Amino acid sequence: MKRPWMLAAGALVLALAASAPWLVGKATETQWQRAAAELNRNQALFRLETGRYDRHYLSADVSGRLVFTNPETGRAMTIPFQGEVSHGLLGSELDVTTSERFHALGQPLFGERRPHLVMASRLWGTVTLELNVPAVSVENTATGESFNAAEAYGWARITNQGRDAEIDLRWPGMAARAPGVRLTFDDLRLSQQLQQVRGQLWQGGGELTLAQVSLADTDQPAVTLKGIAVGGKTTATDGQQRFDSEAELEVEELVVADSSYGQQRMSFAIQGAHLDSWNRLSELFADLQSLARPSGHPTRAQVDRQLALMAELSDTLKALAGHGLTVAVPELLLQTPEGDITGRASLQHPLVPEAERANLRVVMDGLVGDLELAVPAALVDKNPQLARDVLRPLQAQGLIVRDDDVYRIEARLKDRVIGVNETSIPLPPLI
Repeated sequence: MKRPWMLAAGALVLALAASAPWLVGKATETQWQRAAAELNRNQALFRLETGRYDRHYLSADVSGRLVFTNPETGRAMTIPFQGEVSHGLLGSELDVTTSERFHALGQPLFGERRPHLVMASRLWGTVTLELNVPAVSVENTATGESFNAAEAYGWARITNQGRDAEIDLRWPGMAARAPGVRLTFDDLRLSQQLQQVRGQLWQGGGELTLAQVSLADTDQPAVTLKGIAVGGKTTATDGQQRFDSEAELEVEELVVADSSYGQQRMSFAIQGAHLDSWNRLSELFADLQSLARPSGHPTRAQVDRQLALMAELSDTLKALAGHGLTVAVPELLLQTPEGDITGRASLQHPLVPEAERANLRVVMDGLVGDLELAVPAALVDKNPQLARDVLRPLQAQGLIVRDDDVYRIEARLKDRVIGVNETSIPLPPLI
């Protein structure tokens, strides 16, 4: 009695095993299409266009192109690519590289090696990508120009149907030279952990570091920045209705010619921003940017669309402020041989009742802010023209005061009046 059931179960297992590569192939094609659509929707630097995706039983062939568009001129540069997909029982692997034609054109740059992207996907929604860009070495003896770059490597792990991501990139260095000019950087590292909250907002943290960036110009003093670090963190709050975000830029040392300017640091923060208003604001900026791209003389419909977007942008900004938020520069530190430049600033708006958020006067009346900036007097006095043309007039109006060996600005905003030191400046009604 058990034998027929065993045969049926065995036949079912065999049928599932036989159909698994087809199912995996179908899932891989769907993931590719979804990834391409998301990539094109969420950035404007380039477009990923799939020209062909031929799916077979155990494999597939894919080809297409990356189209990079210059936002100022509208001109496009196209990089064709080709790839092969292998299907297994529980996952697939996509191996993509530049096309034969582009490889022939790019051989002076990369030699026999090509940029390479491998994407491994699993039926349960995990995608891993690995990118290798070969070392580049090219020199033009006629012009004296050269470009050298070390091999770059990066990987990404995407889970939870594309809502969670980890990204890591390593680029050991690059050097570009032209007559009289040399630009180099060493040890670029990028790491990021992201989780999609809703719409355009992702929470998580990340850091970009550079060991050193140098620029040498025969007509200007050489500039070197050492120990560059850019970090940030975003967190959803209030049941994912709001978010806080902070970022910091730090340079361990700035060297100009033979002078060291010590540590440079600046931070930026947003607290309590309304998530839906922020998402809509991001969409409006993207729409306006796409309309601003040169494409001949704009039509009447395009002009009307731009005006409508600008009107909605104004309403969205009022809604963002009316929901309450704080925007701040908590710290500014620029170390110089003459002393430290220090400062801080913040702009806050309280929550406004929903019925009054469209009233610009109510929104403006709620704004409060403060600014503090201190600059060493020795640094300003080194430039007599700056002191004469800028500093002295501002001192005469009471907008800048000298406190021993430091020039200070202290400003407060409340009730649409800016108080700078002892001077009050009403904000124009137009604002």
